[in-house]
This record gives sequence, C-alpha cells and structure tokens, in this order.
Amino acid sequence: MDVALPHWVFKKTDPDDTQRDSVTGEFFKSTRLESVIREGIQNSLDARSGAAPADVRIYYSGAEAAVDGHAYAANFRGEIADAHYTNEQSGLANVPAVDEHCEFMTIEDFNTTGLTGSLDTCPTQEELENDRKKGNYYNFFFKENRSDKNGAGSLGSWGSGKIMFMQASRLMTSFTFSSRENESVPRFVAGRTVLMSRTIDGDMFGPDGWFGTEAPMENPPQRYMRKRPVTDEARIEEFRKMFRLERSSEPGTSVVIPYLNLENENGDGEFTRENIVRAVLKNFMVAIIGGNLKVTIKTGLDDAEIVLDSESIKKEKKYLPDEPDNRSNIVTRLHYSLAAKSMADDFPEGQAYMLKHIAPGSRSQWCDAMFEGLNLKAIKKQIASGKCVRFIVPMTIQARSETNRSEPKYVKDTFSVSILSVDEAVSYRTAFYRKGLLIDSASKKSFVRYVSLVLIDGENLAKCLVASEPPSHGSWDYTAKRIKENYFAPSAHISFVTSAVGEILNRIESADKDPDWCPLIGSFSIPKEVDDEPKKAKKPTPKKPDQDEPDTPEPPEDPKPIPEGLPEELLHLAKLQSKTGFTISVKPDRVAEKGYPFKAFYKMGYAPFNKTKWSPNDFDLKDSATIAIALEDPAQSEIVEFSGDGNKLVVRVKKQGAFRLSVTGFDPNRDLEITRQRYDYSEANPPAESGEAMTEEEV
Repeated sequence: MDVALPHWVFKKTDPDDTQRDSVTGEFFKSTRLESVIREGIQNSLDARSGAAPADVRIYYSGAEAAVDGHAYAANFRGEIADAHYTNEQSGLANVPAVDEHCEFMTIEDFNTTGLTGSLDTCPTQEELENDRKKGNYYNFFFKENRSDKNGAGSLGSWGSGKIMFMQASRLMTSFTFSSRENESVPRFVAGRTVLMSRTIDGDMFGPDGWFGTEAPMENPPQRYMRKRPVTDEARIEEFRKMFRLERSSEPGTSVVIPYLNLENENGDGEFTRENIVRAVLKNFMVAIIGGNLKVTIKTGLDDAEIVLDSESIKKEKKYLPDEPDNRSNIVTRLHYSLAAKSMADDFPEGQAYMLKHIAPGSRSQWCDAMFEGLNLKAIKKQIASGKCVRFIVPMTIQARSETNRSEPKYVKDTFSVSILSVDEAVSYRTAFYRKGLLIDSASKKSFVRYVSLVLIDGENLAKCLVASEPPSHGSWDYTAKRIKENYFAPSAHISFVTSAVGEILNRIESADKDPDWCPLIGSFSIPKEVDDEPKKAKKPTPKKPDQDEPDTPEPPEDPKPIPEGLPEELLHLAKLQSKTGFTISVKPDRVAEKGYPFKAFYKMGYAPFNKTKWSPNDFDLKDSATIAIALEDPAQSEIVEFSGDGNKLVVRVKKQGAFRLSVTGFDPNRDLEITRQRYDYSEANPPAESGEAMTEEEV
C-alpha cells in the first residue's frame, strides 16, 4: 500500500544552491514527433527480452478521444501543481486551462523487461555496472546524461533522450506505467515534470517535479529514496483506463504524454496517423525488416490499426516519399526496396562481394588493394542492369587499451554497403543505420542516380560510433569526448564509414574507362598561374587631332607548347567521386624520356585557395589523424616513394612501372583545390640539362 495519497512533490532549494536548468532538449533538432518516436522505440529495443521482436504500440487520442480537462486536473494537477505550472518563471508558454480537454499520446512496449529494480533503495555503483536489471528503475527516473546502456547493442547511451517525452507536452510532463516480473512490487505509476528554476511565495524551487508519494525520513537507512511511485492497484487501474493503455500485467513500460504540443517549429500540426507511420518507417525501417521490431499505430476512436512488421511493411511502405528532399525526407521507397533486397535471406551470392582486409594491424584506410580479385567491370554491369549489389567492408578499429590508454588495441569488424542504380537523375543521400536506428545526419553526401544504404550491425564498430553520437543519436562527431577518450584517430574511423559509398562508386565508375591522360585541368579545380595566361593586346587609343599615330602593337606570342616526354603525360591525378581525396597513377608502358628518378610536387588546400593560402587546422599531410597516404600495393614502393608536409606532397618516381597512390581523408563538404604540378629532374639518369631542374623551393 502507498504511504500517502499520490501528489506532486517539488523540492525547495537553498539560496546558496546552484540554479541549474535543463538544456538537454537543445540537443534534439528533429521535430517533436520524430524525437518522441525515436526515443520511445529505441528504449523498447534496448529493453527487448529474448529473441522475439520488441512489440511497440503507439496511440494518439486526437480530439475525439481526449481526456476531460476537469478529470485530468482532479487526478494530476491541483492547487500545488498549478502554482508551479502557471508561475511566470516556469518556462511554460501555453499552460492549458483546467477545462481544456487533454489530447495525449502513449507509447507502450511489450516483450521487454520493464523498469526493474528497487523502488525504495538506490543501487550501488557496483550493482549499476554489473547488473543492469537492478538499475533500470533508478536510471530511468533519477539519472540524466548517464545511462546503463553501455553495450554496443544499445541504440542510446546518454540517458538524456527521455526529456523528449516532457518536451512534447505543453506542461513539460510525462507519466510512466511499468510492469515487472519477479519483483516484490510488480506494477507502478510515476510522473515527472521539468520546469525552469522559480520562486513561489519567497521559496526557491529546482526544475524537477515528481508525481507519486513520499516516504517518511526519520532515521532513513543508507541509499534510502524518499520519492516513491504510485503502487496502489486501484489507482493504477484508473490510470490505465483514463489513457486507454493496452498493458495490463505484461512486462514492459508505457509512457503517457499529456496535453501534446501539437505544432512543430513551423507552426504546422504534425501528430497525425500518417506522420506517425512515416516517422516509424524512416527511423526504424531496418529493425522492422530484420524482424527485431513490430509497431502498431492507432488513433482516436477508430478501431483500425496500422501494423508495421517484417511482413506488413511491404504494403505500408507507401507512407514513405517517392523522392527525397535531402532535408527531412531522406529515406524513400527506393531505400526501403534496397534494404528489403539486401537483407533478404535468399540474397543472390553472385551480387554479394567481400572486400579485402588490408593491414589488419593498423586502422583501416581506403585503397584499391581492398578490391583485389573483384571483377569491377562485371559489377558495374550488374548495377547498370538494375540489380542490387552488396559489399561487406572489413575494418580495423584502433581502440585505446583498457590497461594503458596510450597504447592501441586493434579490433576487427565489418559493415555492409548496398547500392542500387535508378534511371531518374535524382540525388539520393545515403541512409546510415546503426543497429537498426537511422543516423540521419551521419553524412549529407548525395549521389545522382544511385540509392545507397550502409548498415552497421557489428558490436565493435557500433560501440565506436555510438561513442561519437550526441544525445539525439542523429550524427557522428569525431570531436565528442567519449570517442576521443576510448579510440585513436576518431575522425579516420568515422570518415572510413561515411565515405564508403563514394569510395566504392568511384572505383566501379572508372572500372571500364581508360584514364584521361590530359593535364589536370578538368579533373580537378586547379587555379591557373597568372604567367600561363597569354596576355591580351590592348586596344589602340583613338588618335587625337594633335597626336602622332601610335605604334601598331605587336601580336602576342603563342604559348609555348609542352615538350613531348614531360611527366604531364606520365602522372595522372584523378579526384575521387566521394570528394574525400584523389589518386596519382601511371600506366606501365609510360616512360620518362628525361630519365629516372624524378620528383613531382603538389600543393593543395580547401577553396578558396590560392598558392600558399592554407591553415594547419585544415589538415597536415605529415602528421594527421585524418589524411591517409597509401599505395595500392606495398610492392609498388620499389617504383615510387612519397612524403607529405603541411599541404605539400612530394612524389619521387624511381623507375618505370605502374603505381597508384591514394590520398584520402579530406572533408567531403569542402572543395579541395590543387596547384599545377612541377617537376625536378636533378637526380635523373641521364642527368637533366642545365636549367631544366625545378627544385622544391621553386614550386
């Protein structure tokens, strides 16, 4: 039985307590609907019990099934709560009147564990670390910006997302009903509100409010918790009926959001059945196709339900857009078709390819050697014919050792890349899914006529990437504290994943094309030297009556042709389609007539770039955790050697032979520019004639 009747508890603060208001909601940039859907379903997937799919029910009351305002107020408002809600410092902009009907949303999960753990005693740190079931209740209600979701299989790990349930309420309030197995108290209801710090009748209050009961505080034992949930069965049943909850005693958790904030940031209504279905499909399409998730959506008094599972999703894909807008609607029906084909158990073996794992003792870098043994021309024909192809990409992750953080520990994993060609000249962004959850801002790179999908399901890679994610889990940030603390070269790891589609397409696109051996202009954005431009003759000035006839201007000299045999005809520089770098290569039958060895010099930077304008904050070829310089085959080091320093690259060709040098890791969202190349024949055998050598200082 409860110690007291359910009521709101607001904790007073002392004048010298720090006023700390929650800013967690600032991390969530999606619409309120998407943020609520993402948080509710990822919590359910994390709490999944056994092999059965997590079963989630989403219900939106609409106006027709809204709770009577007076009935809601009698149970969950009252004089004390309204004094805080209506306070001008509360942060609430549109407090509902007492007689206003309460439109609400509920998110319930089944086949999950529920919020297990003690309701009256705070678990020890050891219990929180070693036994998740003992901390579910405590972590959900009393921890923010920390979580028990430490495994790679968890979709979230900050413990901050639950603020979105309150952010979606005009009262910044949410309620939770949970049923647990093998617990002394099997069912409970509790409520939370998060307001701004405020003063009422001279008393100062912190942001948090608790709906439940309070236990006495006389001689409390260690780790004793005063705040308690509602455990009275009669009141729980009344709560269930008021908010039309499906759950009775099945293990799991139900979240209720009262007085929904029905407008998005643009002032448009967004809580409709169609928008709910679309948000679920967009963010969890892969989890549904894979049989890990089932979602049922119901609205108002309509008995009709929309069920999204591995079978029914085939017909419900109609809620996805035909084409992307590359802002919010990045996942289309074509992305669904690609996911369904590439994830099928009977996916054709002849359309699945395993890339080669290069240098497993160091972090992974894209290079041509990864594609060794693959018939890229045949793969290109498969894609052109409309077939889906799938690549398994091996990867080495450079983690920090647990015993010595300055020492690397190399772990292996894989991820998959699926590609589908389409006829329409439409630009499609790659959809990245980590453990079934869409990471919608992982990369903004798009590809014309190609639909692409990247799935990260491996434990090691998922653990690395989740450490780089903000509380919204919508992007990968290599500057995030957690990934920097646990991994070397975070930017290189993230870039290896986000550039995968471009790296693969670049090699497929060039599979059956002979390299263009023209000078670099056209392949790259290369500023021309001023002296290379032939000067235009000035127009003669009109003769004045008392002025002598001007001399006829000499016609400009024709630009000198490039002598035959210079390395402009040998070395070929090509930009990668992924915009992450470039390659320098030479054909085996090309010969430097002036002899070997010779050096080629390159200078580069992000636009706008003119000669020496470059910042070491952009990149450093000598010492960079991002830029990788590598030969396609280590054996090619007998033909060529290279060195980088700052924004300069020196390539020394020692003898005749084919090689391919890749320079990758540049920011794909910025335009890379390179100055015209220059050469040094001072070491050539036979030696260069006097005056033909070009030293590095002269570049």
